[in-house]
Amino acid sequence: MSIDAVIPTPTYKPGYYFGFNTTLASRALATNDQKLVILAQRSTTPDTDGLTPVNVFSDEDAASLFGRGSQAHRMARAAIRANDTLQLAVVGIPDSESGVAATGTLVLRAAPAAIAPRR
Repeated sequence: MSIDAVIPTPTYKPGYYFGFNTTLASRALATNDQKLVILAQRSTTPDTDGLTPVNVFSDEDAASLFGRGSQAHRMARAAIRANDTLQLAVVGIPDSESGVAATGTLVLRAAPAAIAPRR
């Protein structure tokens, strides 16, 4: 329903005159679309093309697509928990074929003798 926004002239009666122009108005609620793309490591072989963004709608979707506990799964879960109305797409990046697992040693030593208290 549109009410004419033109106030008639001449107006001889005192009062408040106003009008509405709704021709450019929207009938829907205001949206706050938020989109996020995550690039993260996956731990499974994808069902889709390797580096294609995949829409993710839940924690379980991310777990089945990228492997439960993978970096992509954990990042998608955190994003969904932070904003449940988020439009989320994830690109699962495979492990490097030439990658080598890290090696090394860790030496733990006993703590020093008791320290005298400060005065």
